[in-house]
Amino acid sequence: MKKLAYQRIDDCSSFDQALEALRQCNNLAIDLEFDKNRFRYGFNLCLMQMATDKDIFLIDPLAKGVDIERVFPVLESPEVKKVAFEFGEDLRLLHALGCKPQHLEDLSNASKLLGYSQLSLTNLVASVLDVELGQGSQMSNWFQRPLTSQQCSYAADDVRYLFQLREVLLSQLLAADEDRLQWYAQENAFFLKDAIEKEREDTGISLSKDDRKALNQVQYHALQALYQEREKLAEQHNRPAFKIFTSKGLLDLVQSDPNKPSIAEKEIGLKSMRTTAVYEKWKKTLKQAREEASARGLKSDQPAFLPLDDEEKRMKRDEQKRINRLVEEEWKSIQAVLKKRFGQEMATFMLSNRTMKRLAAGESNAVPPYRMVLFDSIRSSLK
Repeated sequence: MKKLAYQRIDDCSSFDQALEALRQCNNLAIDLEFDKNRFRYGFNLCLMQMATDKDIFLIDPLAKGVDIERVFPVLESPEVKKVAFEFGEDLRLLHALGCKPQHLEDLSNASKLLGYSQLSLTNLVASVLDVELGQGSQMSNWFQRPLTSQQCSYAADDVRYLFQLREVLLSQLLAADEDRLQWYAQENAFFLKDAIEKEREDTGISLSKDDRKALNQVQYHALQALYQEREKLAEQHNRPAFKIFTSKGLLDLVQSDPNKPSIAEKEIGLKSMRTTAVYEKWKKTLKQAREEASARGLKSDQPAFLPLDDEEKRMKRDEQKRINRLVEEEWKSIQAVLKKRFGQEMATFMLSNRTMKRLAAGESNAVPPYRMVLFDSIRSSLK
């Protein structure tokens, strides 16, 4: 099969032509390259790769004249089948941009239902299609322009073989047993639904158990104010938040002596912000937050997070024991049958340790419907 050449879409004219071609297609392969607080602030789309049976388009959303939102109707059309691989993070980015793709197949679901190990696309293509892809550029700076030829080749290869891969994987699913294709369809539907339910802000405060115990009410209020200030500065400077001030540094600052707040230079990533004037602004923000906390009646001698009382602790222990007992007595037996029937890889995909705990806790919506039917069938056979 002739290897398709890729086209760089980076101006209004080429974008219009690519859109016209995409609108005429019933099947598309898609992948994204993005930056998530690595080189710039926020979660940013840097490149959209789309393939048809005739073309490979590398659409540059950063180029003048390219309005990427004009592609969204194609992605949202239920009449156009989209094929991707390990598209979870990509899907969350599209949702954040206001695009809700429909009729999307993630081929990683097919590979997992066939018992392939957790392979990268490069390894899966080599295993299934006997095609060696070039060295990856996933971790390179996708903001840089112009993109290198190596980056473009890597990006094109991410969609180049998806149609061939789908054809082989679906034939293998069909050969495995009569239910496997239906399972694959349910996995993809669940994938789209689950992606929406998992969406959440990545800029929230994440604290360890020990940090939660250590903070008092005033300190936690101040920490929230400092996080907000960091987000504003990160957006203004277009830099990842950790480059403005590390989370550890903010935590140390709010826990420092109120009369002598200290800032460690190493906790500020940008050298341009390691100045006395900037330090004083942080200290001012901290002082204002502490004053506001006092005005609200928050106390420095009261914990920010109230510990559980004895009854709540007992109930939590009892619930954890119940879950652990169900996992050991019921769900691990079901997992063992899955391993014997489908192999280790597929069994782990269908019923991981985390999934067992969720199901034992009563979260039946943690898996697609066919899995619950299968689990119930196995449970009945074990009685």
